[in-house]
Amino acid sequence: MERGVQFPDVVFLYNALDYPLCQHIYTCDNMHVPPISVVGYNQSLLPMMNGSIEWHPFRKGPKGFGHGDLVISHFRFTGHSMSPSIHPHHPHIVRVNSKGDPLWSNKRQILRNGTVPWEQKLPRLFFRGKCWCTFNHNRRKYGCPRARLANLSSRHQDKLDIYGRSMPASVTYEAIRNKYRPREHVPMTEWSKYKYLAALDGIGASSRTIVLFHLGSVVVRQRRTGFTEWFTNSLQKGVHVEEVWHTDEDALGLVDKLIADDGYAHRLADAATAFAKKYLVKDVMMVYAKRLLTAYRDLFLDMDEYMQAVGDPGNSSWFKAQARSWRKDWRTVFPPAPSM
Repeated sequence: MERGVQFPDVVFLYNALDYPLCQHIYTCDNMHVPPISVVGYNQSLLPMMNGSIEWHPFRKGPKGFGHGDLVISHFRFTGHSMSPSIHPHHPHIVRVNSKGDPLWSNKRQILRNGTVPWEQKLPRLFFRGKCWCTFNHNRRKYGCPRARLANLSSRHQDKLDIYGRSMPASVTYEAIRNKYRPREHVPMTEWSKYKYLAALDGIGASSRTIVLFHLGSVVVRQRRTGFTEWFTNSLQKGVHVEEVWHTDEDALGLVDKLIADDGYAHRLADAATAFAKKYLVKDVMMVYAKRLLTAYRDLFLDMDEYMQAVGDPGNSSWFKAQARSWRKDWRTVFPPAPSM
């Protein structure tokens, strides 16, 4: 791997879905090793409502949905996909997608022009993303965070700029009625011009949260959520982030608070940026992934023996055939692949 980070040889289930698998479609108990997922879930993070944990349609077992997934970093915005990136893109990604354009990666660098200085940022809470709605909420009671706050934006355009694609007709109508004409898509390179950036759940946790910490703005997390990422437990409210989403109106109250105490807001933004530069970078993610995979391998008594039997996963045609057989029986082992 890059910079000498050598991953252990190990077979594992990598879950890149928008939600964890434990107690949902995968049994996680003392008899089964949990999957490695890019999104985790901690039901205890949800606020207590009427003396009980907030309702959840997928809740199963005493600890509930999602309890047990091992959470790993995703590399969507680190140059390992064709998405915009905080790092230069991997040479293979450039070769496959650039069509010979030498500036292909540079054009997709989120920070290529730096960030907007604090004094020049707009004092609004900003978000852009498709109007996905998570199953984490009882929609009849709480609704969809992205849609509800977009609706609120049309009535408070001086404080909020929250919108996106595929908004419900009621939100679109409210925007028209209030002469709110936001751009549905705003490139990430323009997000740093806002002082306050919202991280709102879609189907699961928003994958763009990592990017927000690099933009020199206040990161505002959604409070009523149980979704976690690999770095979530290291964040502190009032130090690295602020929070909203107890009610619709608390977003307005938070913006008022941050405008009134600009020094506090600036300190939050600086702390978020320092956290991002230290931890939310590719090198650290690689080291974290290595340690997680090493610990995962050590849960097995025979993983090294098994990997020797599996052979060389670098042989793509052989490995695809092996993977197809695992769908029926994950213990099936083909003869070692011939050396390439």
